[in-house]
Amino acid sequence: MKKLVIVDISSFIFRAFFAVRSLHAADGTPVNSVYGVLSMLLKLMEKYGRTHIVLAQDRKGSSFRKEIYEDYKANRGPAPDDLIPQFELLDKLFELMNIPRIGREGFEADDIIGSLVIQYRNDFDQIDIVSGDKDLMQFIDDKVFMVDSMKNKSYGVDEVFEKMGVKPSQMVEYLSLVGDASDNIPGVKGIGAKGAAKLLAEYGNLETCLENAEEIKNKRVREGLLNYKDDALLSKRLVQIITDIDLNTSVDELDYDFNPSDDLYHFLEELNFKSLIKKIKQFEEIEAKLESSSEIKIDWVSIKNLDDLKLIKKDPVFCYPIFREDQVISFYLY
Repeated sequence: MKKLVIVDISSFIFRAFFAVRSLHAADGTPVNSVYGVLSMLLKLMEKYGRTHIVLAQDRKGSSFRKEIYEDYKANRGPAPDDLIPQFELLDKLFELMNIPRIGREGFEADDIIGSLVIQYRNDFDQIDIVSGDKDLMQFIDDKVFMVDSMKNKSYGVDEVFEKMGVKPSQMVEYLSLVGDASDNIPGVKGIGAKGAAKLLAEYGNLETCLENAEEIKNKRVREGLLNYKDDALLSKRLVQIITDIDLNTSVDELDYDFNPSDDLYHFLEELNFKSLIKKIKQFEEIEAKLESSSEIKIDWVSIKNLDDLKLIKKDPVFCYPIFREDQVISFYLY
């Protein structure tokens, strides 16, 4: 199975910062976010093996959404003081890992992700968006999934409906009605999650809800749609993700094989990431053994997702998965 893994690296950076305890390099520079991001990337490599992967990231500067709505994300303060010096370290980490990444001035990581999904959809059998951002659920279908790596949860069409009460194809309409406090998107005052889901189940989309507002019996919902129509339409413009960015990247450029360099090891030693260095060296040891060692027992397991893999034999020291079409080769080192 040919997979594309799209990582919302901007989300990774902030989630790692708040999830990992305070860590500092020998010179006192905070490095907890760097540590957390690298840990999550290594976890992905262990899960997927060699695959097509790309990091989607925000760029400095104003988003076009700020031009549409001045108060967009106005409730967000500046980045924490201990995170600011880590941005440069993270850029260096990605460069030394030689991992594909894309960002564009004026656009957010979500727009990069949306453009990747739509433009490269026919080049892959499955696309996994690695993020916890509900905005990205709008792209989920029978081929596109969202993976929240921190919660070890995968979302398909059914999981989105179970969590949100609407279909992925209705997520833009849903967010237009309920708004999004984290991005300061207003939505419609008086309409919550259940009310929005009920409206969309009956009317299908935002425009039809607005057209039929007068006939709605619930007074709060009716008046909300009538009085905050402009907010709803504005919200829809803000939550819609751009999908036609010129990515200027070929599919082949996203084929990633992690080969740690001496420069990467030196960089990680400077940050005192001993446990992560050990883990990376495990990857290298496996690669070396794959070519010549007779210690490796190869089992073919026909599965479509690594989460379905059950280790019936005794626990391996290390399991290195490689996807080939709809199968996984699992190498168990005893």
